[in-house]
Amino acid sequence: MRVGKGALAPCPPPLSVARNAWARFALPTLPYFRLWRDHHGLSTRTAFGKPLAEQGSVREDIALSFCEIAQARLLTLQAADKMDREGNKAARDLIAAAKIVVPSMAARVIDRAIQIHGAAGVSQDTFLARAYVYARFIRIGDGPDQVHLAAVGKELIKRGGVE
Repeated sequence: MRVGKGALAPCPPPLSVARNAWARFALPTLPYFRLWRDHHGLSTRTAFGKPLAEQGSVREDIALSFCEIAQARLLTLQAADKMDREGNKAARDLIAAAKIVVPSMAARVIDRAIQIHGAAGVSQDTFLARAYVYARFIRIGDGPDQVHLAAVGKELIKRGGVE
């Protein structure tokens, strides 16, 4: 299954950026990454008297981001599979859907990572600040979401719904 070149080319880079951002706030809370976490000061950060890793909202952000990344990845793979089996024209709706979902998901995941990191998340010296600028740009670079939404809506109405 090909995902790299062609109509879905804009999707893999934001997926990678989102997964990298997720790893920066999810993995340091896991015991395996204790040395990394201690080195970066995340183990000493607390809110309301508890480490961030023990906060319910942080755990929810980690879980929600994991789910959104998996959903966007599967949508991209579904579009690529349909492109390979039936051609680009038949996969237009899934291609447009992936171009809507993936960049906006990346921006949401990166935003959560920035929130977890506090002021360090918006520092121009960090990956997260650059990643957020990239995620926002990619939402515009391949055409505004409204263009892709219009294409998906038109295709679904023409076809009579979802298969």
